[in-house]
Amino acid sequence: MPFVLWENYFMNYSKVSELKVCKGDAETFKRNAVLLYKDHRPKSCGVGTIVKVTANGKSNYHRIEAAGGRKNEITLPAVSIQRLGLRNGDEARISITKANTFQEMMWALNDIEPTNRIAAKLAILSVCLGSLSVALAIVL
Repeated sequence: MPFVLWENYFMNYSKVSELKVCKGDAETFKRNAVLLYKDHRPKSCGVGTIVKVTANGKSNYHRIEAAGGRKNEITLPAVSIQRLGLRNGDEARISITKANTFQEMMWALNDIEPTNRIAAKLAILSVCLGSLSVALAIVL
């Protein structure tokens, strides 16, 4: 029984599929998005979720943008296809995993969009200043 519960928990956060890789347009690159049919996503991942896309032992982080996408295809920015060691039109075994909080922060810090980078830097700064103020309150 505990194994079944653990398996159901894990399956909600990760999904492995055999998908055809397609190169996205300039907008896909700009938004650092992945277009993926909902049947190939983990159950807990909706539109706007940050996911870890893994193929050939390499991984990248992307935001799920489209509610649809084409069946048995994954659309990625050209840069990500290169980083994953794939080519446009390849069939590959791709793992989609929901990113944890730290991975989401790293995605935001390295995102192409400057607003996400600025927000992540301000969040880190506010955590540091909050920790400093708590430490000073304890000491003084």
